[in-house]
Amino acid sequence: MKFSRSRVLSTLLLFALAVAFSGVAEAQKCIVRAKSANTVRAEGLTEVVGDLELRCTAPDPTEGFGFEGDAIPEELEVAVELNTHITNTINDDRVVQMASTATDADAYSDGGITLTAHELDDKGVINTTEIAASQFGDGKLSDDGTTIEWEITSENVHLLDKGTNDDGFNLIISGIRANAAMVGNGEDVMANVLVGGTALNEAPMKLADVTTGLVVEVDDAEGVQCNDTEAVGKITLKEGFASAIMQMDSFDVTFTGVPEGVTVTVPDKVALAVDDPDTTASETEGSFILERTMGRTSGADDDGVLELSTSGAGSVRYTIGMTAADSTVNPAVEAMDSVSNTLNEEWATLTVDFEWDGGEVDLGSVTVYVSYHPTSIEGGDTFSIGGASVPRFMEDTAADTLLTIGDCTSKLFYPFVTSSSGYDTGIVVSNTSSATGSCMATYSGAGAPDDAVDVGEVMPGMQAIFLVSAHAEDFSGYLTVDCTTQSASGFAHVVDTSGFGGSQGYIAQ
Repeated sequence: MKFSRSRVLSTLLLFALAVAFSGVAEAQKCIVRAKSANTVRAEGLTEVVGDLELRCTAPDPTEGFGFEGDAIPEELEVAVELNTHITNTINDDRVVQMASTATDADAYSDGGITLTAHELDDKGVINTTEIAASQFGDGKLSDDGTTIEWEITSENVHLLDKGTNDDGFNLIISGIRANAAMVGNGEDVMANVLVGGTALNEAPMKLADVTTGLVVEVDDAEGVQCNDTEAVGKITLKEGFASAIMQMDSFDVTFTGVPEGVTVTVPDKVALAVDDPDTTASETEGSFILERTMGRTSGADDDGVLELSTSGAGSVRYTIGMTAADSTVNPAVEAMDSVSNTLNEEWATLTVDFEWDGGEVDLGSVTVYVSYHPTSIEGGDTFSIGGASVPRFMEDTAADTLLTIGDCTSKLFYPFVTSSSGYDTGIVVSNTSSATGSCMATYSGAGAPDDAVDVGEVMPGMQAIFLVSAHAEDFSGYLTVDCTTQSASGFAHVVDTSGFGGSQGYIAQ
């Protein structure tokens, strides 16, 4: 059979167009852009990233060869893919929850996504007619947790012919939550939007900058074991970027390694954004405060004394709120920027008081770390948890030393002692502190013992007295005595034991 040249060309052209419309026509008729990019917390597992805007128009049957019904996509598969886990709330079927209101896409929403869609007129301009979110199919989360996909039918979104006033739709996707901790500080949350399996964007689009949200600085305290001591450590909080800390944010302050015998007291309220960190909350009525959570989750008694486990660990929780004295302000609706702008410039400081009785406390160091609350017990793989709390955060594993309790020590130096050539040296060590301690004598010189010698416990106001010959029979050199007391004094008496009776004494350095 022979075909005319024109018929062959027509058949090939029709075939090519049919393939185009059946495969990637939807993608060619849709465009996408990142409508916004947020700065999100590197500690966050459910951080709200920027919005995406997708615009899809129906093919024009007056252009080309008029494939009318066949050219109109029957359905669109729209997918959003991130370079990290998507952590919006999902159910057991991995269907992503929709937000309860059109504006419910902030850090304290119900964890749902908002879809806002409008019809396009015959010129591709957005109509006022809004397409209900229920017209879109359920958004489902992929098994690897990185992609949400919706199935949109032509009937649901009025993706119809030109000239019918129902010629496409403009869709804004808001409230996508991402595991920013998985991306890492200094990196970006990136997105691809796919229609019919084909990416519309030539390169991944940035939806968020990932930056450390909570900066913690510690001013540590020191003390010694043998004295009655009151020491003060300070924990200073500052946000890493504007809006990283918001009203209603909560923080867990965890202490570990508290030595037996140490009492730890934390404040109930701290005024935020003041030059003087010692300013009390009552002096800043109507301002924002950091307030300790009371009740069973407090972690401290009514006086602020920390409740400790047998291992010396305890934790308290603070929440940003408003001083109750100003009844004209509703904390639930007060602009969060008021907190963000001030905290970004000023500091909020928790003053922690330590107290112990001398001689009744163990040696050791107290470490502290601060994290946003709530933290996730599932770590980074939170995308698979249906109904988990929003927001939620990774635990901060970087601990700082807040208190160090050292041993009480004093060192005495005897520049010349001997037990040779008919001489011996008497040594006196007096404990001039208020606590009992033990002393060790270390000899240096000819005939010195290999190891330090324990000269025993010395009570307050008492002495340890010994002859050098008792430790080394033929020694000449110098001696150091280390005592576990805050203060000690020493005396040396070099005596001629050959019978001539000469002697010389001096005070130890």
